[in-house]
Amino acid sequence: TFVKTFVKTFVDLVAGLLKFKYHKEHLCPSLRRRNRTLVEAARTMLIFSCAPLFLWAEAIATACFTQNRSIIHRRFNKTPYELINGRKLDISFLHVFGALCYPKNDRDDIGKLGAKGDIGFFIGYSADS
Repeated sequence: TFVKTFVKTFVDLVAGLLKFKYHKEHLCPSLRRRNRTLVEAARTMLIFSCAPLFLWAEAIATACFTQNRSIIHRRFNKTPYELINGRKLDISFLHVFGALCYPKNDRDDIGKLGAKGDIGFFIGYSADS
């Protein structure tokens, strides 16, 4: 019976945790500020690139990527990338969101006179960059 009582108490405890709710007012103010900054940056990128609104997730990911590599932390006078990796980042590869780009077409059926690149729009960075 001890096991049954223990399991019932555990199940009741877990069921109670699932009903736990939080309110936005209890979030850290710096976290709310950071989220607002990301959303504002993504909104700006979407508006000025004339990109469709369904690309909002890519815009936020790109804003987060660029801000982690460009905004300097006041206390340490370094970017978050430098704090995590311990080295400076070469930012020469950064591009404008929504800019016209020509990704390399590496299919086998291109032929001798086929187009070596496709026309596209830059919408973000890869996860492993």
